[in-house]
Amino acid sequence: MEDYVRDFPRHYPDADINAQLENFSNRVLFTLQDVLSIGGNTLPHYGLPSPQAIDGIVENLNREYFEHTNFDPVELQHMINQNEPRLNKEQNQVY
Repeated sequence: MEDYVRDFPRHYPDADINAQLENFSNRVLFTLQDVLSIGGNTLPHYGLPSPQAIDGIVENLNREYFEHTNFDPVELQHMINQNEPRLNKEQNQVY
């Protein structure tokens, strides 16, 4: 949570940080939810509360998550097919 408090002024320079402190725990819940959803589980599965929608913060988290997960799987497979044969022996062992 300390990271969110430290980074908040950079992302929201005109906002009053003291007025937003209650939103930071909710933001942590959104981050945890994103991580846990990869494995197919939800926060309540682990006995944690679900995050509540907060204007602005939710939009930015969703946008950031989308940017990191938005890729074309067909294009990615094409890139793998093109570059995989170029790997040397050592790279193939690691791959």
